[in-house]
Amino acid sequence: MTWWCSARDVAWTWSWQAYPGVWLFVAMLVGLYVTAIVRLGPRHAAEPERAVRPRHIICFALGIVALWSATDWPLGALGAGYLLSVHT
Repeated sequence: MTWWCSARDVAWTWSWQAYPGVWLFVAMLVGLYVTAIVRLGPRHAAEPERAVRPRHIICFALGIVALWSATDWPLGALGAGYLLSVHT
C-alpha cells in the first residue's frame, strides 16, 4: 500500500492498491463542504432564500466523484506512473 499514486520503478499490474492519501483528501473536501453548508450558509444567506440549493449539492457530489475517480486506483496510478494523458 502506498500513500499517494506516484511513479514507481515496478511494472504495471492490474492488482488493486489502496491510496489512503487520496481518500483522506476527498473526505477532507466533503467535510469542509458540509461544514460550510451547515455553519456558514445560514449565517450569510438572506432570510427568504436558501444558502445552498439541491442542484449545488448534486454538482459538488459529481465533482467529487470525478476527482476521486481521476486520482484513485487505477486512473491515478496510470496517470502518475505510466501515461500522463490518462488524467486528461
